[in-house]
Amino acid sequence: MSSVPKTALIKWVERVLFILILIGTGVLMYLFSDLYQRYQLHQNPASSVYGTWKETNVAPFAQDYFVLSEDGVMMDNRIVTTKFSLDNDMISFEVGGLLHQYKVLNQSKSEIRQLAPKHYQPIYELVGKHKQNLR
Repeated sequence: MSSVPKTALIKWVERVLFILILIGTGVLMYLFSDLYQRYQLHQNPASSVYGTWKETNVAPFAQDYFVLSEDGVMMDNRIVTTKFSLDNDMISFEVGGLLHQYKVLNQSKSEIRQLAPKHYQPIYELVGKHKQNLR
């Protein structure tokens, strides 16, 4: 008879340990993801793409441009959204429910190609980036 309560006690301890392991694993995953995000922000800061992006290989009167800054994204001298994301080599933001995505084409982050909207895929150049690298 004394083995029955021990078995119930062992099962209870096993369940508690299992729950603690699950909670611990969840906490470790959260901490690791936070650490990884901090590392990415350090290695790939959003400020590396701040500036005026102008479309290349088009006539000046048809040239499109936008500005990325800590305030958000400006188009036609108006802030159209207050946030954008830079994930490795992809820049994305939404304007009026329409997703805009750009792929960084070089290591110096001075050229990007528009991926979305897909009707047209121009290349944009960061104005003045070559001058900033010389200092």
